[in-house]
Amino acid sequence: MIMSDVEARPVRSYGEPPRRKHPGLGAFLGSLPPVTLFGLFSLSILILGALLIGTMAGRVIKQGILDRTAAITSLYVDSFISSHLQGLGGPQGDSLAGHEEHFRALIFDSNLGHKIASFKVWSPSGRILYASDEQLIGQTFSTGPRFRAALHGEVISYISRLQGEENRSERQRWSRLVETYAPVREHDTGRILAVVEFYQVPDELEEIVAAAGKRTWILVGVATLLMYLLLNGMFRKASRTQLAVLLENSRLKDRLFKVAAQKTETDERLLFRIAQDLHDGPVQDISTALLRIASLYEHREPDEQDFHLVQSALGSSLQELRDLSAGLRLPSLQELTTEEVIRKACDDHLARTGSRAGLELTGWLQKVQHPVKIAIYRTIREALNNAY
Repeated sequence: MIMSDVEARPVRSYGEPPRRKHPGLGAFLGSLPPVTLFGLFSLSILILGALLIGTMAGRVIKQGILDRTAAITSLYVDSFISSHLQGLGGPQGDSLAGHEEHFRALIFDSNLGHKIASFKVWSPSGRILYASDEQLIGQTFSTGPRFRAALHGEVISYISRLQGEENRSERQRWSRLVETYAPVREHDTGRILAVVEFYQVPDELEEIVAAAGKRTWILVGVATLLMYLLLNGMFRKASRTQLAVLLENSRLKDRLFKVAAQKTETDERLLFRIAQDLHDGPVQDISTALLRIASLYEHREPDEQDFHLVQSALGSSLQELRDLSAGLRLPSLQELTTEEVIRKACDDHLARTGSRAGLELTGWLQKVQHPVKIAIYRTIREALNNAY
């Protein structure tokens, strides 16, 4: 379909400036060299991995320091108060009468008391037997999973936001404290008599955690940097090796193409020489013999058949040699375009056989070298001969 100039010309509005299409992220990444692209992706993956490892390691270290500090403190507390709680569950029941002064001395007078912000002694049923805030003594509160874990012999420590009902007095002075539950056992049987709950100010602990976290992040950062440098170096070395191989393959390809072209030219010269030798040698001799036989044939006797048979055989041989010579020798294709070479192959087939080949050329044909023209011509001629 042929379109007019008005139909083919795109309509453009002059009221608005043309919009420029900005390349997206995919196009930008696709334009980067492979080494740069690998460096960006590997660095991104390593940074994400470092953040994940550093965060998890920081949490593990923090919890480890917290548990270790709580365990040491709970042992220290247990050594102070365990002997004063051995009578619980006995004839005096859950009463701690007579031991309050000792607990006050523990909180206010000992070195341990300077590290403990608040202190409570719980019965297994959830009743407070002693507390730094004496208003809580005797009250019963709902217990959580950490308290129940302590009843099973575990030492549980965590940073508390002081949201429980029993933390009213602590909330007035602090926003958060390190809260620890530790079981108190009977010396003879190992039975858990009570649960000691004590609170510590987290400032010193946070300084230790911060220092340990800083060392962890430095170690993770250095390890990540070393991994990136090693990976990037290995990939650059592999890229250089691959580039050298590609360059060598390109050189070998060029050499192979030149050798193939030279072989085509050599074969063509050889075939041309053979065709020329056939034409200048045997064909000329047979032509001369046929002329002489034709001259003798005019003076032969009517019943003699030898001249006719010889003339027929030589004529057939001459025609075959001429056909062979014409098939070996190609027409000059050096100055022809690719389209002209294709048309000439079809025209030569028509002149030789009288059979017309249908030809339809679409699109633009690339300009090729002379050896390729020879290959195109011979391929088309062989295909037409096979079809004929």
